[in-house]
Amino acid sequence: MATFVANLGLSLFLAHLSKIVVPLSAVHTPVISYQPNLAYPVHNDAGVESPPPSPTGKADVPLASRFKVRCHPLEPEVTNQVNEYFLTHWPFKDDKAKKKFVGAGFSYVTCLYFPMAKDDRIQFACKLLTLLFLIDDLLEDMSFKDGSAYNEKLIPIARGDVLPDRKVPAEWIMYYLWESMRTHDRDLADGILEPTFTFMRAQTDKSRLTIKEMGPYLTYREKDVGKA
Repeated sequence: MATFVANLGLSLFLAHLSKIVVPLSAVHTPVISYQPNLAYPVHNDAGVESPPPSPTGKADVPLASRFKVRCHPLEPEVTNQVNEYFLTHWPFKDDKAKKKFVGAGFSYVTCLYFPMAKDDRIQFACKLLTLLFLIDDLLEDMSFKDGSAYNEKLIPIARGDVLPDRKVPAEWIMYYLWESMRTHDRDLADGILEPTFTFMRAQTDKSRLTIKEMGPYLTYREKDVGKA
């Protein structure tokens, strides 16, 4: 799961999702502010680079960060709501799995991704990313064939073309999440369906078994989460 979250193409997936949750007026507002650090590295007599001196004179005191973190103001509330939702409805194996899920901090990370999201939409983003990560965990225990069939069954459910099996959490959560998103803005919600499906299909793409070089790997990852 950690590898999946760290994927280099994940930011592109989030760019598509931001079309739903972030107001247009905030699109060009920088999320991270950059502050120049005027302290440069110094060299000793041997020419070896050493850390710049601390303003306080204490070498072990780190310099202030150049970046300011911004997080959605409703993060604590949304995180609790989304965690409780999945803890109640998702079939975790045991308490250890539940604890691992909470510790993963999916909603917290999502609120960092979208600090300017509309208050009534940030929960959609948190639920969608959390659901995709949980489904990815399920696929790890399946063959490519079974995993592909599993995701292909979820795709028409997300579109609203097929009703879900109420006994399968992944199905009915997927169904009602997309229905709720369409209620807020049908065009925008439907607009990220295909990018999401591209990602879901890449999860079970057999071509990743034959990847031996960086070029093919990046091509696969672009499908995996890049285009999504």
